[in-house]
Amino acid sequence: MAGSNNSKMWRRTVLITSILIFLGFGIVVLNLIRWQLVRGEELKASAVDQSLQSTVLTPMRGTIYDATGTKVLAQSASVWTVALEPNYIDTEAGDDVKIATCLSEILGLDYDDVLEKTHEQSYFVYVKRKVETELRDEINAAIDEMEIGRGIILQEDYKRYYPYGSTASTVLGFTGTDNQGLAGL
Repeated sequence: MAGSNNSKMWRRTVLITSILIFLGFGIVVLNLIRWQLVRGEELKASAVDQSLQSTVLTPMRGTIYDATGTKVLAQSASVWTVALEPNYIDTEAGDDVKIATCLSEILGLDYDDVLEKTHEQSYFVYVKRKVETELRDEINAAIDEMEIGRGIILQEDYKRYYPYGSTASTVLGFTGTDNQGLAGL
């Protein structure tokens, strides 16, 4: 009798385990169907957008010291590039006007020029390069205040500083906006 009770318990345990495994696989299959059939096109478009984005990472140039190794002749510091994503700006909600007003006031640019950039048919448009961190913080605060989802991009960049003025820059060398050497050592 004890053996038949153990046998019934064992069968019940196997049955419950089988049902749980079947339900688990069923949930997985239903999620796969939902991702493939229901949300397939949305996820595909998102993947294409993500894979087509190109990101350029600018390396920070090293610090240059004098012969004694005590005086800094040239050093780099972080600055920011402000750009727009015009294709993602919601013009019907008035985000273009908000962005143009915000950036023209903070960066000291012409409102009409910035507004024109918000309407370009492009995924990326430069607004201003070499923006200091304080202005970047103001732009971030304005983005949060305006509740804009997409449209403004802030990319980290680097700027070269010469503590002893421009004399050292002509000897040490300098680069253009693309960080390609233009002159100097």
